[in-house]
Amino acid sequence: MLPVLILIYANTDELQKIDEQEIKVIVPSQRQASKKEVKPFDKSNFQYDCQKDSYLCPEGHSLTYSYINNHEGHKVYMMPEKAICKQCLHFAVCTKSQQGRTIARLINEEVRQKLEAQYEQSESQAIYKLRKQKAELPFGHIKRNLKVDAFLLRGRDGAKAEASLLASCFNIRRMITIIGIQALIEKLKNLASFRGAFLLDRWNLALALPSAGLENFAYPKEEIRENKENSVSVFIENSNGREKI
Repeated sequence: MLPVLILIYANTDELQKIDEQEIKVIVPSQRQASKKEVKPFDKSNFQYDCQKDSYLCPEGHSLTYSYINNHEGHKVYMMPEKAICKQCLHFAVCTKSQQGRTIARLINEEVRQKLEAQYEQSESQAIYKLRKQKAELPFGHIKRNLKVDAFLLRGRDGAKAEASLLASCFNIRRMITIIGIQALIEKLKNLASFRGAFLLDRWNLALALPSAGLENFAYPKEEIRENKENSVSVFIENSNGREKI
């Protein structure tokens, strides 16, 4: 089974690099994300002929390759004679350009088509729904409720530090919603008391705890102290430094 990468929006060039690493990418294209109704003269209704490298419009006229737009990363196809479009019954509906209809095709259009088909698969849709369940709620809370639209610090370390603080705020808010403030305080006090009971055995870092899946909880060598409000603070040591609970 291939590794799976779920994205919201992405650049086709970058997606191609991921796809070449045999990682299954699940991401909607702009067309799929917008869910706009397909119009009669939409690009999808123009048939591409890979042998002639040209497009056939719904009226049977051929749009031939004209040039490459390197800045945008796509190839441009145009009507060889602009009079063909002007004389067409659908002129001003298909296009209003005096130069006739043009079609833009990504240089790596085949990759986009492959990823669109991959996104539409029932298996991919089931996986994509999990992203909505697990990612939308934290992002929505951080962006809307906490009013965080951008990171204030620069650099990877700064962004990771801010993200960790925001995630901690979300987790605390979520625990309060699920079990309530008093229950959360009691659980933290119980955790602190469990830890304090084993302070004499400072070298045993894998003592067992009862219940709640904490049997393998590791206790670092740090102190417990009371603050001014008589609540208990526990300092936990990990690879990234010290964290206070």
